[in-house]
Order: sequence, then C-alpha cells, then structure tokens
Amino acid sequence: PKAIPPLPRACITGEPTSLRILRMHKGHLRLRLSFTGVPAHSGLPHLGVNAVEAAGRAITALADLRQALERERPPNAEHFPEVPYVTLNLARVSGGGPTNVVPADCVLDLGVRLLPGMSVDQMTGRIQAVVQDAVSRVPFDLVVLNETPPMLAPEDAPIISLVNRELGQTGTGSAPFGTDGGWLSRLGLDCVLWGPGDIAVAHKPNEWLPVAEFVRAGELLTLVVHRACEAGA
Repeated sequence: PKAIPPLPRACITGEPTSLRILRMHKGHLRLRLSFTGVPAHSGLPHLGVNAVEAAGRAITALADLRQALERERPPNAEHFPEVPYVTLNLARVSGGGPTNVVPADCVLDLGVRLLPGMSVDQMTGRIQAVVQDAVSRVPFDLVVLNETPPMLAPEDAPIISLVNRELGQTGTGSAPFGTDGGWLSRLGLDCVLWGPGDIAVAHKPNEWLPVAEFVRAGELLTLVVHRACEAGA
C-alpha cells in the first residue's frame, strides 16, 4: 500500500490579526432548538399546544443563562480580557403560520462561543436543562448544527518562536472568533493565527485591509516558510 505522508508539525492560519501572532481562539457551537406543539383552530386554543409560546419561554430562560455566563470565568478566561466569558447569541427564530391557527412548530437557532478547555457536552447539557425547565411539557429537540473547536497552542511551540523572531515580536494574543485552526490543532498541529487586516471590519459591507499590510504579510510569510524549511520544521 502507498505510504501516507506525515502531517505538518505546525500551521499558520491566515486571519485578520493586524500582523499580530495569536496562539488561541474561542470555538463556535451552532445549536438548533425545535419545539413541537399541537395545531388547533385559534378559536379553540385549549385543543392545541402553542410551540411559539414555548419558544418564547425558552428565549427568556436562555437570556438569563447568557447573563449568568457573563458573570462566570471559565479556564483560560484571563487570555480573553475583552470578553473573558462564554457568549451565547440568540440568532434566529422561525415558526407558526396563519394567525387563526395555534402554531405547532417553532425553531430557535443560537451560537455559543466556548473557551479552550471547555466541554461541548457539558454546555449543551446545561442548555438542555434550562430549556426543559422553561417549557415544561412541550416536546423539543436540541441538535448541534456545527462545531468549530477552540484553539490553544503551547507557549513554547516552535512555530511561535520562529514567527516571533522573524517578525520582531514578543508574546502572543487571542482571538474572539473561530477558525480552521481549531480542527487542525485536534490533529496534533501547533497552530497560530496571523495575517493582514482587522477582524473589526470583517463581515461588513466594504470590508478592507491596508495594502501595506497585505504586501508586508506576503514578504514575512515567504521568509517564515524559508526559515522553517531550513530548520526542518
């Protein structure tokens, strides 16, 4: 059989960091709550179960959970000084139909940003319990739509020393967003984030990056690749 080539030891994930080296980021967990009611004519509401009302109670409970999470300081919180806690974002609600029908379905999508070292299962279990308490006997499902794992590279990772040395920097930082580096780090790679531009202008109309940073990034990346190859990294 054909031999499988070895994986790289390290990876630079191109992200808008204003050419700063970042060795960690939060993850992003996308969840969907689906509530199942019983349809009925709105003139006979006692024959139905309103899924939208159940979702409304869940939204209130999840807003309370969001505030509770903001008061907590999980492991590695000190590395995220701007937002040192788990964020929970209630992003989308969809359900119901004609105004003369008790709605039998409602869907709520939310995003949760976990810090490195946190458990997905524990957080989803916590959300499940909070919603269950809020909606009482209305059935619902909680599913994970997508997971971007958090990333945390060791401080003494060779790729960090190399990039710091070539860029004339010291130390590292963190990012409040998620990247593919989270998955690559699970494969055993030491990953860092680095690149031109600023995340503050991303995902907006007319997002942009400074031309000088773009040019400088190309020069520095070429230099780092050559240094890594010379060192056998």
